[in-house]
Amino acid sequence: MKSPTKWFIVSVLAGSGVFAFACGGGDTIAGGATSPTSSASTESTTATASATAAVSTAPVASTAPVAPPAPPLVVVAMKLTMPKAKTMELKDDGTIMVDGKAMAKVVGADLQDKDGKVLLSVAADGTLTSPTQTKTAKFNDKDELEVGGGKIFVSDDGTVKLTKPDGTADKDSGKAKFAGFKPAARRVAIVLVTAMLMLKEGTSTTTATTASASPATKK
Repeated sequence: MKSPTKWFIVSVLAGSGVFAFACGGGDTIAGGATSPTSSASTESTTATASATAAVSTAPVASTAPVAPPAPPLVVVAMKLTMPKAKTMELKDDGTIMVDGKAMAKVVGADLQDKDGKVLLSVAADGTLTSPTQTKTAKFNDKDELEVGGGKIFVSDDGTVKLTKPDGTADKDSGKAKFAGFKPAARRVAIVLVTAMLMLKEGTSTTTATTASASPATKK
């Protein structure tokens, strides 16, 4: 998903003026005085050379690299369930329902709240960011979300796997599952899991991922 950064370098060559000096019979009058025509030509050549030098030495602005647009998250209607937790459902249009109420929406590569504020965003290179983030989080080539040494993954049957930084399974790994899951929507499913973990009061995205990933409980 990475795209090479392109820099455009403009090379400018400075021009040099050629000065003509009058000498000899037809170019002089009144015993060797400089011809007015020759003098005017010299001044014109000098002015042109000065202008060329000024243009040649002017700073050239470089073109800043432009980041490639992030591909939209693939949305598939599915439902996430966890023991003793609220049910989260993703609709075909990207709307996220929590216990039957619209709480957020997947828009392009972002997860937004009902007011349009970005909660989570996935960049073109797979990096996941959020306003409360404390550590780098990024999808690898297997669509596992790696953060702080731990991982979040959704298997082909929709089961959510949580791995701690030491490589062992988290105590809540395998307890959450998606109904209607499809592998093409693996990233958006992980975004939903991460959002569910964020429902824990006072817990940031990455802290929830690397800590004990206990689900938000009903009140």
